[in-house]
Amino acid sequence: LKRLNDARARAKAIHGEHYPEWVLHQAGIGTMLANRVTMGHGIAPPRFQWVPYADALIFPLDNSGMAAASPDKEKLFALEDTVRARYLKQAGFTAIPATLDDYLHQVVTATSEREKAGGAITEKFELAYLRSFAFSDPPHAQAEKIYARWARHSNPDLQDYELLQSFLFRYIAVECGRLGMPVHLHAMGGLGRYFSIASANPLLLEPLFNDPRLKQTNFVLLHGGW
Repeated sequence: LKRLNDARARAKAIHGEHYPEWVLHQAGIGTMLANRVTMGHGIAPPRFQWVPYADALIFPLDNSGMAAASPDKEKLFALEDTVRARYLKQAGFTAIPATLDDYLHQVVTATSEREKAGGAITEKFELAYLRSFAFSDPPHAQAEKIYARWARHSNPDLQDYELLQSFLFRYIAVECGRLGMPVHLHAMGGLGRYFSIASANPLLLEPLFNDPRLKQTNFVLLHGGW
């Protein structure tokens, strides 16, 4: 590892900001879809195409209850909370708006549109690490009541929260279709000691793929193996 790190440091010193592009050239890779919250130095089109993470947008409430499910989720939800705070700040908020509609239009849609304008070509979800692919289909009125009930309180009821997540995921998927941005989903196995492969079974997504409201949305399942 020391020899590897030394060799990497030498290459970085030689190539500077072009180091990432040089790596792609050495590996024979023409284009990399870069999963990033934000693009870094030397990570730019056309060799690098931006794929931001959208998971934080479907977890707007207090996530301590979901984080308590396993040590892995405790670490992951801390990261999601950080990304969500970033998205809220970019939208001009220090906390989630009081109403669901304000959150949808001023945070969720605004974030997707800002990322699209910034060069993002798709949205990436790592939901398989955070919850099951078994999404329900609650109506807007039910999601609105759940959001209003828990927006300013901690420890939301987990069944209520999962319904809200399902509503928000479908909303984002519809918006991605409108914007011409595919939805990337981590499927199959994952890292950590507590990953649930059964919860990441792509067959659980069949109701989404068959939903006429999502006919304009392209879904891409990554890390095939099923």
